[in-house]
Amino acid sequence: MSYIGQGLPADTFQGFTTDKFTGDGTANKTFTLTKEPFSEDTILVTIDGVIQEPTDDFTVSGTTLTLVGTAANNSEINVTHMGGPLPIGGASELDLNGASDKLVLDADADTTISADTDDQIDFKVGGVDEMTLSSTGLVINEGSNDRDVRIESNGNTSMLHVDGGNDRVLVGSSTGASDFHVKVATNGTNAIIENTSHNTILQILCANNTKNSVLEFGDADDDDIASIDYDHNDNTLRFTTNTTEHAKVLSSGHWKFTSTGSYAYTNAFHSFLQDQDSQQVLYLTHTDADNPYGVQVNFSGGAPDNNTEWFFIATDATAARWIVRADGDVDNHDNSYGSLSDERIKQDIVDANSQWDDIKALKIRNFKKKDDVRQYGENAWKQIGVIAQELETAGMDKLINENNPTAGDIRSSSEFGTLYTADDSETQGDNPTAQVGDVKEIKTKVKSVKYSILYMKAIKALQEAMARIETLETKVKALEDA
Repeated sequence: MSYIGQGLPADTFQGFTTDKFTGDGTANKTFTLTKEPFSEDTILVTIDGVIQEPTDDFTVSGTTLTLVGTAANNSEINVTHMGGPLPIGGASELDLNGASDKLVLDADADTTISADTDDQIDFKVGGVDEMTLSSTGLVINEGSNDRDVRIESNGNTSMLHVDGGNDRVLVGSSTGASDFHVKVATNGTNAIIENTSHNTILQILCANNTKNSVLEFGDADDDDIASIDYDHNDNTLRFTTNTTEHAKVLSSGHWKFTSTGSYAYTNAFHSFLQDQDSQQVLYLTHTDADNPYGVQVNFSGGAPDNNTEWFFIATDATAARWIVRADGDVDNHDNSYGSLSDERIKQDIVDANSQWDDIKALKIRNFKKKDDVRQYGENAWKQIGVIAQELETAGMDKLINENNPTAGDIRSSSEFGTLYTADDSETQGDNPTAQVGDVKEIKTKVKSVKYSILYMKAIKALQEAMARIETLETKVKALEDA
């Protein structure tokens, strides 16, 4: 077949393909073609030189040709493929180098695909490089940073809009740049995420409900990773650095600091000290009216029981002002302890009754605490004080408080309750709800004594004793002078 153009190798330009078959007198005979035609109109079918009409005389489905009627026995059937792409190229390639460096796509030749630079493909629209492709990657809008890149889900809605002129990336369904779901911009130093049309700033969801949703932070070499992740198993939000969990928010709204720490419910920075709201570093409030517990500090790795370590310490720029030490001792800088005592906050003020009999009935005892004996054995130190049950027997039950026992109290006496062990299901598995040694069951409460009130009773009894002594001194003086 003839062509117009420069000389080409013999195998680079091919003519029409013809399939040949022989009739056998079978009605509606089918034949398999060497390639699939676009339609009946793109092939020429002849039987013994007579042209057959498409559809009326034959039909095509895929590569199957079906005659409508009968081809005589030993008749010659020719099928010539006149449509479809013709292969152009040297055996297996098309080489434009030397002939042209670009593929022109419009009439004025300014929309092209070219190779202006070695090993780089340039896509031009209106003579402007809109996109380049090289071994280092794909660059869009190189050389025209005030242009936009848009990825659209349909003709009207942009799903991703890169705005080079304003240094921002807009994400989401929008009809304009002002109401995108999310805008990621830069101020030259930091990336800023802004929601321009909805309330949700950033939502991280995991499509697989057996996995956790994770937000990670790290440096360039990934040596130090911090993360915030949602655990779908127990509906908690965890805060982790270097694979170590430091805090989590429970589904109940409580915070847990460290993997074995205690709970504290945080609310807005609000206090009964209304005029100092803005000055607080941290304020914790518990809104549960039935089970309000405060802050607990737990030395879960040991029991120092000394004056070196401490549970709480309050310092200023000059000195330590208040310390709760590891053995429970409390120190303050000025050795001053008090209670609100303004007359204006009190009513029904009368003289206290005699405390003589109560103080006289006290039994002052020496004893050792069982937890000290467990820790120190025979070296456990002796303490001086009273026994709560003996105060109750003496009629001073108002000096007694009853509290839920701690794990240490239950270790001292099983009458108080039971503790979780490794055999309990709550302490097993990847997400245990309790730890070995935690309080499992409370059977009865532990008694404590209001020593501060006991001391005031002793002061009242001392005043009574002083009055009696003064009376006796007066009588003795009178006898001596008689």
